[in-house]
Amino acid sequence: MPKKYTALAEMSVAYEVEFDEDEIPAGMDEWEYAHHLAEQGAYIECKNGGDFKIYDVVSDTVKLKGFDK
Repeated sequence: MPKKYTALAEMSVAYEVEFDEDEIPAGMDEWEYAHHLAEQGAYIECKNGGDFKIYDVVSDTVKLKGFDK
């Protein structure tokens, strides 16, 4: 019987929002305003953004921590 493997990965999604300098309220910098827009739900998902990373490949003979029940 051939050896089996499990590949573990994580995936993130990138979001973006655009704003002009004149939209930033007095007393806020661009970072504070970007955080403010996040709190308001103004960000949208980027079509081609994000990251996909394979972080481990294990054989079926190795017990994964936390998955041995």
